[in-house]
Amino acid sequence: MLKKFLFSALILCLNFVLCSLGYATMSDTHDRKGVQLAQCLEEYWGVDRYTSAYIVRKFDLLLQDPYDHHIIDGLIEKSKNLNIDFLAFKEIQRLPEDDGVLRAPEQHLVVFENPYVRILWGSTASGESEPFHVHAWKSLMVVLKPTTYEVAYPNGVVEIWEGNRGLYELPANERYACTNIGDTADEILRFEIKD
Repeated sequence: MLKKFLFSALILCLNFVLCSLGYATMSDTHDRKGVQLAQCLEEYWGVDRYTSAYIVRKFDLLLQDPYDHHIIDGLIEKSKNLNIDFLAFKEIQRLPEDDGVLRAPEQHLVVFENPYVRILWGSTASGESEPFHVHAWKSLMVVLKPTTYEVAYPNGVVEIWEGNRGLYELPANERYACTNIGDTADEILRFEIKD
């Protein structure tokens, strides 16, 4: 018991010394990056603070590994250029019949939506397929947990896509079907910008 206490005290002292010398601990970096991400979601995407906290928790794997912080930095930088006027009146657009949320609701959860943006949480288990569908708006997609997909297009072309952890810019209205041929479920967040 005394050993645990002394070890904990040593860690606290070490963190104090590192912080006082200007060195951030891993926890500090994780927390700062999480705050930056939350501010980005609230300022540039119009997300409320509760939804922002939910999304930041989904980013936990990327927040824990400083090597992946460039993905978050990329999302923040691209978000700064959105220039969405949340005060301008905009009618809510109807979804196309083959929208991913309608065609594959098990794999597409709407986390946040307003007339300007929609944020989806997606996960497809190993061996599961998504039928042909589209995403009506251009988007930024963050792959949090990667897998391998077989992607089919209406013209008959089939390709293998290694969904590596990262940030991807995707066009609007690309029609495709996919099957997770990897060993694990993927996890993605898709930030759609309504035109």
